[in-house]
Amino acid sequence: MYEHIRIRVSKHAHQQYCNRVEHIAYADLNEQCQRQLDNHQYGYNRRNYIHLDGVWWVYEMDCNTMNLITCYGRTNMHVPKALGWAARNRDRIDLTHLI
Repeated sequence: MYEHIRIRVSKHAHQQYCNRVEHIAYADLNEQCQRQLDNHQYGYNRRNYIHLDGVWWVYEMDCNTMNLITCYGRTNMHVPKALGWAARNRDRIDLTHLI
């Protein structure tokens, strides 16, 4: 499905990844995500959310580039459903203790 798609992690998503998952160099994170996408290491992938090797991202497509713009962190929680629930119930999700 993504044979010709290139990953680009935004600076904001990189910072979130470092805060919520682990510290990693920007170029290394881009390479890691590209490898995961190429190896089909993703589950949920709809409505601009992708669960890429256990990490939830929000992305935007621009031609052949998948721009990862937000990183919610590594969790088995279904982030899109949780965000929907939080919005309907006027609540928020605590992303500081996901693991």
